[in-house]
Amino acid sequence: MDIKKYFIFDIAPDALQNFDCGEEWSMSYFLRYDALEAYRQGQAMTNVFVDCATGLVLGYYSLKSNSFLHKYVHPYSGCAVSDTVPCVEIARFALDKQFQRQKLPGSDIKYSEYLMSEALQDINDLREYLVGVKAVMLFSLNKPKQIHFYHKFGFKEFAPSDGIHQSTEVEGCLPMYLLLPPIEIAH
Repeated sequence: MDIKKYFIFDIAPDALQNFDCGEEWSMSYFLRYDALEAYRQGQAMTNVFVDCATGLVLGYYSLKSNSFLHKYVHPYSGCAVSDTVPCVEIARFALDKQFQRQKLPGSDIKYSEYLMSEALQDINDLREYLVGVKAVMLFSLNKPKQIHFYHKFGFKEFAPSDGIHQSTEVEGCLPMYLLLPPIEIAH
């Protein structure tokens, strides 16, 4: 299967109308009606994946900047320290129902794993060449299947004491993070 990635501003709005991930109100509606405006307003960049043979939208993710406060005891001084951690938030991540739990043809990789790998690669490219980013965060539906999926990629739950700010849009979701390794510099 030949998959092409489009920025939200490079795809015709009518191509998005049949997308259905099963979360109509928040995720499917966002892609169809709000993703382009979120881009225009500087709130999020949405990447849309299309099956080139059929023209079907497989899925999408939206990335935006964020940060969180990390509190810890400094290893040398023993003092309590607060540090703002710059991160990219995977604000939305959705796969059309017909591709959920399905593998790419001729592969052991699921469509969801492919999209998440693409999102993480975009974030790595961003931090290597454009802006400092130390972590990735997201707000997962608080369901075992979704939480297990993010755990496979190394995401962990924030501690309740971390005081992560949640907008009303993600109320009831589980805040998760992935610390990124240091960037390797070739000499």
